[in-house]
Amino acid sequence: MLPTCNMRIPYRAMVYGLLAALAWMGGTARSTPRKELTLLRRIDLAQSPGGPLKQASAIDLDSEGNLYIVDRGRHRLLKLDGEGNFIHEIGGFGTQGDQFDDPRDVDAHTTLNIFVADYNNQRVVRLDRYMNYLNELIPRWDPPYDFDQVLSVAVTTQFDLFLLDDITKKIIKFNRFSEPVQVFGGLDDPYGQLLEPVQLTVDEVNHVFVSDPGQEAVVVFDYLGNYLQTLKHPDLQRPTGLAWGWDNRLYVVDLEGNEVFVFSPQLTWVTTLRFPRIAEPVMDLSVRYYKNQRQRLFYVLTPQACWIYREKEN
Repeated sequence: MLPTCNMRIPYRAMVYGLLAALAWMGGTARSTPRKELTLLRRIDLAQSPGGPLKQASAIDLDSEGNLYIVDRGRHRLLKLDGEGNFIHEIGGFGTQGDQFDDPRDVDAHTTLNIFVADYNNQRVVRLDRYMNYLNELIPRWDPPYDFDQVLSVAVTTQFDLFLLDDITKKIIKFNRFSEPVQVFGGLDDPYGQLLEPVQLTVDEVNHVFVSDPGQEAVVVFDYLGNYLQTLKHPDLQRPTGLAWGWDNRLYVVDLEGNEVFVFSPQLTWVTTLRFPRIAEPVMDLSVRYYKNQRQRLFYVLTPQACWIYREKEN
């Protein structure tokens, strides 16, 4: 409503103030404050049984702080402790339960089970916490619940599973009994259509996040598949890897700038992280948060190494 003549704030002053505020907001959004991090360790896993990382693509943390790394180049999954020390690996090219063919993603944060998106084998493999094969989710349903190559997988605390299909660009939700219950985000979705999705993740409060370089954005749905919003930033160009950190923040890898954009629990942009000494493209990351010390550890994945950084204290 336009202000009337008896209001205390003159109309012209209010307009000028509004314009100044908008200009400040625009400048703030583009002059992104960036935090520098301290490098603690670089891990290439050269001493692991399968040799050094060749084409790592995804990383995740379980609730005990162990790391899981997908190495597409060697068709394997590796487990490390929180300091980056090797524990175990499984895989190798093949179709058996403990083999993979171009794995793309891993979800391990429930700790009880580990889920691997096994791309060319057209399945999601379920492992126990010791990386023993349990079972697999394969396409055996009629449309719209059919799928082909699985790009990414995410599991909620209620053990609902979301998978991202590369061919149809859709997300299929399965309940804890491995029954498909929802489909969204595909070419037929009128609101939340995905163009070039890469990875998905979930938080603990009903959000599904999908990185989409085709839209230069992260698309947000709720657990029922309803489109909620699109997260953008003027400097965000090629969002790929995603992580919901232990600090309840969303971390978005920008492959174009080799930076990570950080969003608050309210999904507003907070800051942008850059990693000194990394020349390779950043593929993915995981974030561990020590609440008492208010300290974060960042496990940053490049194709041939995992880098551990600590956030500098202010």
